[in-house]
Order: sequence, then structure tokens, then C-alpha cells
Amino acid sequence: MTGIIVDVRGKKFQCNSKVLIDATEYGDLLPLAGASYRVGRNVVGSDSKDFDEDARVQDITWVAVIKHYPGGVPDDLKVNTPPPNYEQMRETFKSYVARDGFTFKGYPIKFPVDCPTHNAYRGLPDSLAPGDAGASSPFTWLLLTKTEINWANDYPGKGGYKGKSGLPVTYFEDPNFRKETEAKAMLVTIGFIYYLQNELGCDWSVASGIFESESAYEKVKDFVPFEYASIAKHFPPRPPTFVRAGGSLA
Repeated sequence: MTGIIVDVRGKKFQCNSKVLIDATEYGDLLPLAGASYRVGRNVVGSDSKDFDEDARVQDITWVAVIKHYPGGVPDDLKVNTPPPNYEQMRETFKSYVARDGFTFKGYPIKFPVDCPTHNAYRGLPDSLAPGDAGASSPFTWLLLTKTEINWANDYPGKGGYKGKSGLPVTYFEDPNFRKETEAKAMLVTIGFIYYLQNELGCDWSVASGIFESESAYEKVKDFVPFEYASIAKHFPPRPPTFVRAGGSLA
């Protein structure tokens, strides 16, 4: 590969290179290149073997930044209705985080953990909160007012996809399957916020002012009820993915 031709508003530009790095989220240049590449345990391209739909790549997680609202969660940031398949999600959430869970004191971790331990796992600085907080001890964990949801909300998570761990490589190869999968990942994260608010009694929800965009919801609106749009607009634009897991150009 010696470069690419890009189309910018109908005008084409040729960009030559000695080394071409595909920095798209899903490795979108690979199939356009006409070269063979590996995804999961599949080799795809002109000399590919039969496509194995059972080949697996890692779970995805639609991470969300959440914060504590000491005066109570604003109405537009409350999740009042559990998302579809919540009962199944709930069993996973309960196995990770519980009101009377264990406080982390060293490895191996005892599950379920308590809320301060969960918050410390991905704790973030909060310039709007008074005092200092950190992850140095269970006492300082209590002072944390901002964190990320990135523990109990992997998708497909413990049950896997159709009984097997991880996602099929179809996630990278089929845009329609990808969109539906990402919608389900978003609903799991929304479900966890519902769990925090309604079952654990936590005044936590998505942090406003970090992500303020309709793009996250627009991507998945065919599969995610509109009532969650006010929450989803504070999500990052896409879930992090491990592009072409284990992959390289052949």
C-alpha cells in the first residue's frame, strides 16, 4: 500500500506514503485496500479462508462519565424506566456492585464490591467539588464525586454472545450488526445508571458538560427508545473498540 485517495466534498486528493496507519475506529481502510488482513482468527481478503462467524473479538463497553449530584439528580438525567432486558442485566450488576458489597482491601477482589470501591476503580478528578479526593484509601474513595462506568457494563459480558464469550468478528465486518450491537451496549450502560439510582439509591448520573452531542444517540436511535436520548447525549460518541483485534495487514 502506497497511499490513499480521499474524497473531500467531491474533490479528490491523492496522499502518498511509505507507511500507512489506519486510525479509523473499526479498521475501515482494510477492506477497501484489497489486501488480506486478520480479524479474530479469520483471514479476510483475496486469499481468505472460509469466514468463521464463531471467531471472537473482545467485549465492547460504552463507557459513561458519571458524577454525584448532592442536591439530587436533575429530572432530565434520571432514568425512570428500566431498559429492555433489564432483569438479565440486573443479575450481572448485582454480581459486581451491591449496597452492602465488599470494600477492596487487596487481591483477589471479593465480589460484589461496594459503591465507593466501584467509584474508585475509574475515579476522576472533579474541579467543581470541594476538597480532595483520590484512590489512595477507602476513606478518600468516599470523597470521589466523579467516575466512569467501566466495570459491570461490558457487552455482551458474562453470558457472551449466543453462549460464547466476546463478540463475533461480524461486529467489524457488518455495519448493521455493529449498530445493533452498540445499541445493546448503550442500553446496558443506561441500565447500570438505572440500577445505581433506583436500586442502590445513589444520586449519580451522567456528568453534563463533558459530552454534549446528539451523535451517540443518532447512531443507535433505531434500537434505543427515545426516552433515553437525554441521557445518551452525555455519552461519548462511540464505545471504545479494539480495532481488528489481533489483526494486521497480510
